[in-house]
Amino acid sequence: MISFKRIPEDEDNFYKYLWRIGSAIEDGTAGCTWSEAGPRINKEWGKSYTPSAYRKPVQYTIPFFNYVFSEMTGDEMSEELNEQMDRMYKLKKQLSDQRREYNKLLTQDARAEHLLEIVRDAADRVSAEDLTDRN
Repeated sequence: MISFKRIPEDEDNFYKYLWRIGSAIEDGTAGCTWSEAGPRINKEWGKSYTPSAYRKPVQYTIPFFNYVFSEMTGDEMSEELNEQMDRMYKLKKQLSDQRREYNKLLTQDARAEHLLEIVRDAADRVSAEDLTDRN
């Protein structure tokens, strides 16, 4: 029978706790069923859920976890995670470059519009001065 008390690894993380307890229930090493575990989990965490509220997330997660990670060794998992982190870093940099380029274009447009306004104002002043000089 496993202990339903929190351990340091899952002290502040309910999902780690639920994974530890739920995995043991599902593989038969807990020595109890979800119906028996539900009230004990509620007592430990001060909750008032039904056992199915704990059972369902674990039963959905275990097949996913097994499918994705069970055949990987620690080194393969580390390598896969490193590759994914590298891809995320590259995507982040690409997005940053695109944002910088877009901001550069906006800045150029703003400067061009401002210069056009200055030229128009100067042209209006020159035209007004020409009209006053002719009279």
